[in-house]
Amino acid sequence: MNLNKLSLASGAITKYSCAIVALTSVLISYQPAQAKTTSLTPQEIAQAKPKPPEAIQLKLTPQQITRIRDIRKKTRNEIQNVLTDKQKQEIQAAIAAGQPLQQAFARVNLSSQQKLRLRSIMMSSQKNMESVLTSAQKQQVENYRKKVIQQQKLQQQQKK
Repeated sequence: MNLNKLSLASGAITKYSCAIVALTSVLISYQPAQAKTTSLTPQEIAQAKPKPPEAIQLKLTPQQITRIRDIRKKTRNEIQNVLTDKQKQEIQAAIAAGQPLQQAFARVNLSSQQKLRLRSIMMSSQKNMESVLTSAQKQQVENYRKKVIQQQKLQQQQKK
């Protein structure tokens, strides 16, 4: 199983995944707005789609990259220890079937104890990664989070 993908998917169950997503340069999936009429041209539809926030460039030093990789490796191992073999297989099968990573992970039946443990792992991972950053890099991450949250609110309003 691709443990890297599994560790990223686990972030989907927490409110803290934005920081991990930003720090590991993973694109955030988004749902384009649905066109209200079928008379729009493809160009008009493309222009109407919400765009994800641009990825941030943190300009990490080699030492920061090494430390973040170590944190991510530890996080993956901790997540693996929380999941059962059956859950790991379900996630792997869903990914192999082309299911989006976050959905594959979200559909796994986790006990409340597993959810709490995973949330704790991800919060700890976030804090550890943030401790590697300079104050300017932390500000970039915070600004990125705000953009992501704003984008998500707009998307929710458009769905209503």
